Amino acid sequence: MSEQILRALIAEIHDLRARLAALEGSEYIANAGLLDGLHADATGAADAHVVATDASGNAAVVGFTATGLATLSGGFTSGIGKSVSKSVAHNTATAIVDIAIGGAGPICAKYLVTFAGYSANTNVADLWLVGQAYNVATCERIGTLTGLAMTSLTVTAAASTANRKLTLTVTQVNTSSQAQTMRVNVVPLGVVGDATITVTGL
Repeated sequence: MSEQILRALIAEIHDLRARLAALEGSEYIANAGLLDGLHADATGAADAHVVATDASGNAAVVGFTATGLATLSGGFTSGIGKSVSKSVAHNTATAIVDIAIGGAGPICAKYLVTFAGYSANTNVADLWLVGQAYNVATCERIGTLTGLAMTSLTVTAAASTANRKLTLTVTQVNTSSQAQTMRVNVVPLGVVGDATITVTGL
């Protein structure tokens, strides 16, 4: 082996040792539970935590604060965009969902509620603005009912101050007199204070 090659190898070894020392001194190696100073494990503190997905690709976040624009896609099973589904008979008033305001503060909130239903021969999509101010409840359709073989879809709300909730009841009338599978999606638009909104299918 020539002296030139030997010197090149020795220089390469020194360079590799220097790089290894730098890595060992970084927090990536010294503390494998941190990623750039953030908790990267499942048991770290609640603050400064990296969100990780499970085997199905889902991630659970207790809460978040967004400033500016926030783009959310896909389905939601709780919190914002809570969806419930129920069979609603033809021309029969059916209590379909409860919307409760947590805490002990004022009972005052506004929600955007969509109804999407179908049967063998019918389809319907409708959008409503629903509100509660203590014992007063309001329901107002936004736009025009979109439906196939649909005569009408009516939504009413009953306020319960004792249970701090609204109960929504829907009546659907269609030309085939069929029951529909009705999916309801509730999005809170505004609530007094920071109360938690809970949506429960009936």
